[in-house]
Amino acid sequence: MSFNNSPELAYPESNVPIFTPSLNLILSVSHLPIPPPSWATIQSESYRHAIPPVQTINHPLLLSPTSQCSCGEKYQPNNGSCIKDCVIYTLTKSIQAQIQLQSCPKCQSPRYKCIGPDCQDIGIFNLNNHALFTHDLLEEYIAAYTSSETPFTAWVKTASIRYQRYNSGSPFVDEKVFRTAWFGYASLLTLEGDFQCPECGIAPDTVIWDGITVGFNQKHLNLSLYLPTTIHPNSISRNCSYYQKQSFISSPETRKLLSNVFSGPLNDGFTMANLEGKPKK
Repeated sequence: MSFNNSPELAYPESNVPIFTPSLNLILSVSHLPIPPPSWATIQSESYRHAIPPVQTINHPLLLSPTSQCSCGEKYQPNNGSCIKDCVIYTLTKSIQAQIQLQSCPKCQSPRYKCIGPDCQDIGIFNLNNHALFTHDLLEEYIAAYTSSETPFTAWVKTASIRYQRYNSGSPFVDEKVFRTAWFGYASLLTLEGDFQCPECGIAPDTVIWDGITVGFNQKHLNLSLYLPTTIHPNSISRNCSYYQKQSFISSPETRKLLSNVFSGPLNDGFTMANLEGKPKK
């Protein structure tokens, strides 16, 4: 998030993550920004999902002025190109297709490091010119983990069963490949930095973080992702301290007694000494 509402309360993003990320592991051929799903947006957001779900795929997938290699090398219209086979993974099945590629002068790789089409305009995410995923498939996992905290392992297993049910030509990818594809896709989502309280503004006195939605490996950490408890260098310093004991009833013996009173009658032979943690005589 970036906060720019007022100069004195500006909280720019920290350029120092908790761990040093391996950026080469999250780069993909697709690089254009992707709007978030329409069902996941709010009225104040300017972006709307203008890319319809994939219905039919016309292939080969052709190069365009926005095409590039995962290293960032741009498409050169005057250079030669070739047609290669690829696999497009949809919600219910995989599709054997073809893709137009151009050799990357920097990478000098015959396949995976070639210049390829972005495919953002047709609702497809190009991971590495061989494995491509439709946006609605990747959005399906967003819906799953935001509604039921579904881990990658369980979701990939469910997708694999769905592929078997629809007699897909090729099985679904394994968990490692899908996780790499999803994080590459998620890094391109145009998420607006408007997360703030309508009453407290950008710097509330107390923020409660209720668990973690998606657990991930350290290698997926990038410059915009860090722990919510990280203290930013520009954070406001408040000269105060927390009370060590914030319970309304400070005595643990009294709290235990009240807990037993409200939970039910005492058992036979159970005395006040037991509640206070003292041994029987």
